[in-house]
Amino acid sequence: MKVLLAIEDEETGHEIADFAISHLAESENEFKIVHVIRPISSYVSLGIIPELVDELRQDELRVGAALVRDIALELRDVFHTPNIDERMVAGQPAEEILKLAEQWQPDLIVVCSHNRRGLAKFIAGSISTTVAAHAQCAVLVLRPTRVLTNSETTGVERNKVPMPRAV
Repeated sequence: MKVLLAIEDEETGHEIADFAISHLAESENEFKIVHVIRPISSYVSLGIIPELVDELRQDELRVGAALVRDIALELRDVFHTPNIDERMVAGQPAEEILKLAEQWQPDLIVVCSHNRRGLAKFIAGSISTTVAAHAQCAVLVLRPTRVLTNSETTGVERNKVPMPRAV
């Protein structure tokens, strides 16, 4: 089975790797791990000083490449396969994931939701919702297992909300 793992950050990346290890170990799989770096215009639109944009971009590339490499190593250790492709691409995450899926034709795309709600979801958008709605293959959306505060999901500080494992 061809499986596209869309990794956004360290926490969700390891959630996705854990899922792949625990649920896909029985079959022979080919993995493609992708991490999308948002375009420079995303930084500028947030009002970040242009001189800092280059430094932030380099940090994001370094951290993203290390994350993809770590997850690929973890999967190689478990699956004992060279069929793991590592990708770093720049652009809007949902758009780039869908573009890669159209080119590679995976059987399954695995993404992780941040479970944003309300204004936070409106502003940040939902990569997982967009991918699930437009992909030409099955899409599995995982929810993070750690406890998120409402301020992390909505921008408003309240009680802690436990998140279930998978959708």
